[in-house]
Amino acid sequence: MKQKKLKITIIIIIILILISITLPSTRSYIIMSIYSAIEDSKSVMYKNSFKIDVPSSNGWYPFVITFNTGNFGSWSNTDADMSIMYNFAQFKLNTQSSDIFNPDSPKHSSFYGAYALQQDDGYFGYKDDVVDLEEIVLTFVYDYRFLVLEDLNCKNSVFEVIDAKMEDNIKYLNSDGWTKLDATIKTNAMLHNYKENHTSYMQYGKPRTEVDEEFPIIKMYGRLYIKPFDEYNSTIILYVMSPNMETIDECDMEILRNIKIVSTD
Repeated sequence: MKQKKLKITIIIIIILILISITLPSTRSYIIMSIYSAIEDSKSVMYKNSFKIDVPSSNGWYPFVITFNTGNFGSWSNTDADMSIMYNFAQFKLNTQSSDIFNPDSPKHSSFYGAYALQQDDGYFGYKDDVVDLEEIVLTFVYDYRFLVLEDLNCKNSVFEVIDAKMEDNIKYLNSDGWTKLDATIKTNAMLHNYKENHTSYMQYGKPRTEVDEEFPIIKMYGRLYIKPFDEYNSTIILYVMSPNMETIDECDMEILRNIKIVSTD
């Protein structure tokens, strides 16, 4: 009798495992955790013996993902290597899709995380020890327009900074020397209707909400904290971008301010 119960329990566990693996959210967690670990081992952070611990929080994907751009230096006409750490809106159980595609979510089309950049001569984003706004904005343009929107087959995407305010030499994460940048951006939302598979759906799931207008032009807000780190020979940028200003402020207070940048030596 006990053996029969044990066999039934094992069968139930196996069935539950098989069901969970077929769920888009579980599949995303498994694939992206493995992918991120591989990318982390080749990142700017790893090569320069430091790490950036970026937490998650309620309403967001359970962990931050690392991605190495590969061609950012040639695309931007700099010699900079860039590693991106990013997070996006959580999966909903009923839709098995990230809220990044949900027009009713305050986190649609939203990301936060960190950029680590290294170049042979000086620090990316700085000229004569002053932040070069035009160069810094290239990180956002490359990340959102070319990595995110183009992979979703958004045609004729736009990304234009229409207003920017900088505060120099502020204290952040218990250290001086940061520059804060608040920007207002004209760009496309990620909202669209599912037509065919895209690589990005492996991490976000497929969009489940029908929209009247695909990739509409919206007002996006971005907040960045920028600082060159001599000890790591790198520029580090902490960022959040969202169409919702409350999401920006909430992410800043609950997540960005709890980031840890530490040596691994």
